[in-house]
Amino acid sequence: MTASFASLAVDRLFDAVVVFGLMFGAMLDPAFPTGVEFGGRPIAQYAIIGVAIIMVVLVAMYGLILFPGRVLSLYELVARRMVPRLETRGRDPLLGLA
Repeated sequence: MTASFASLAVDRLFDAVVVFGLMFGAMLDPAFPTGVEFGGRPIAQYAIIGVAIIMVVLVAMYGLILFPGRVLSLYELVARRMVPRLETRGRDPLLGLA
């Protein structure tokens, strides 16, 4: 049951990342209306930030899949220094996703 739930969660996570990537990519298309602003900034600026975040998330997800030992040790190192009480609580979900 746990493995099937983890598989479903990972699948949905990848789906969400890809959908947001497609959305931000479409916003960078030259045919997208120019001059549109949100919060006083051009929409293209938000799209560039969104694409960068999506790329970081994808690299992190594939890194977890391809190099689970390294990612877990990196997580433990960072968590131990920043928030020691979250070290063991975060390790188990990462193992489940890997």
